[in-house]
Amino acid sequence: MKKFHDLTIREVKRETPETVSLTFDVPEDEGALFQYRQGQHLTLRSIIEGEDIRRSYSICTSVADACLKVAVRQVDGGAFSTFANEDLKAGDTLEVMPPLGHFYIDLEPESSRNYAMFAAGSGITPILSIIKTTLEEEPNANITLFYGNRTSESTLFKSEISDLKNRYLDRFTFFHFFSQQPLEVDFFNGRLDREKTQEVMGRILGGHKIDHAFICGPQAMIEAVTDGLKVSGLESSLIHSELLAAGEGTP
Repeated sequence: MKKFHDLTIREVKRETPETVSLTFDVPEDEGALFQYRQGQHLTLRSIIEGEDIRRSYSICTSVADACLKVAVRQVDGGAFSTFANEDLKAGDTLEVMPPLGHFYIDLEPESSRNYAMFAAGSGITPILSIIKTTLEEEPNANITLFYGNRTSESTLFKSEISDLKNRYLDRFTFFHFFSQQPLEVDFFNGRLDREKTQEVMGRILGGHKIDHAFICGPQAMIEAVTDGLKVSGLESSLIHSELLAAGEGTP
């Protein structure tokens, strides 16, 4: 059974007005314990005001980065998320459980697969890890990301996503959808729901074979996008989803 280990926080970085990322230092003798697959998560533990609080957050770095980093979005009444956003600083120690989770597939360096990625809010964290790792390990892969948020300001890892586009011009494309910030093109207004997913499959991905789709967000978003993909002809076995943990924030 996996157990918690004390890890020092190397960096606390403000990513958005309501989100910080935490980067951990891993002792050399525990390096093997904290090796991870793209899409996996960490369980963090701390005693906050006398209460034992444990929360899981997805790793947002690629496997090649070998850098243990998660993002914590502050939510109303969230004990751990408030603690992370308001109190934690570099040099502090948290109890961390080695990586867990099965939100990934085995990568095939010789393949030429096409991926569709759907994320809402903090659901981008495991999706970003999957995108980065796949682009690195499958040199012929093509990935399209559809990312829903409330506004541009609340969009997590916006610059990293743009940097990926600049690095993989021919293999990575992304589209932002905002539910509380009007955009000139009406198609990109609103949430990622069943109808929007069907439109995406027809207008943007039409004519392209999708080998795998990954979805991460709140339950309602996952169900809606999954339905839209199925109605559009994608087989259930090719659809992979991860529920955004309660309290991580929604768009």
